[in-house]
Amino acid sequence: GLPENVHSLKSAYNRLFAFSNKTMYQIDPHNMIVESEHEGFGIPSQKSAIVVDGVLYLSNKNGIYIYAGGKFKLITNMIQDLWDDVYDLYPSTVPILGNNKKYNSLLVCFDNAGTKSSDLTPGTAFNFSVDKRRWDIFQVPKRVKSICTNENNRLMLSAGSDKVVGYDDNGFALDSENLTLFTNGSAYESIKNPYSIWELNTADGKKPILWRTKELTFAEDSRDKK
Repeated sequence: GLPENVHSLKSAYNRLFAFSNKTMYQIDPHNMIVESEHEGFGIPSQKSAIVVDGVLYLSNKNGIYIYAGGKFKLITNMIQDLWDDVYDLYPSTVPILGNNKKYNSLLVCFDNAGTKSSDLTPGTAFNFSVDKRRWDIFQVPKRVKSICTNENNRLMLSAGSDKVVGYDDNGFALDSENLTLFTNGSAYESIKNPYSIWELNTADGKKPILWRTKELTFAEDSRDKK
């Protein structure tokens, strides 16, 4: 058995990977034997690790890593100062990883400790282009709870919303103006921590990329600020 409780399981490279908050365990799934332990490479949430095209990515407060061939490769070294800034300002934030199939990239957003948590989170998203080996930085809604892909291969975010103040009896979201109209003699469900579904790359008024790195060489800081 494992020496501690784990909260996440991922499968890659014909192996099973179990995660606690502080350690990653590599397990032979046929014999259920722990082959190796990697302390310091645990993750804070089930959504802080993802397998993309057979490659295992994992993230914690130290950065984002690719694990392959028994070795960890830090891929946030080109944006490490910004990554560290996030945790300096939001020490309890949780990285949430998603795969943008349309652009073959890894999207990294941030959540707080839970739906009832009052901790603040950044509105910054880091996007790693697998093909170009480059990081893009842009803004997304805060408190991202989940990332998924819809039928059009566009990313969907479940994230906090400052506009939603309640839901009608059919479950549709109401903003403050519609709530005033709706509550004229009708019941409604108010909420303290509202969330909405956001679809990326669809609106006409897209937010610009703040800056991007040049091609990642893993040798020197070649950030190209925009």
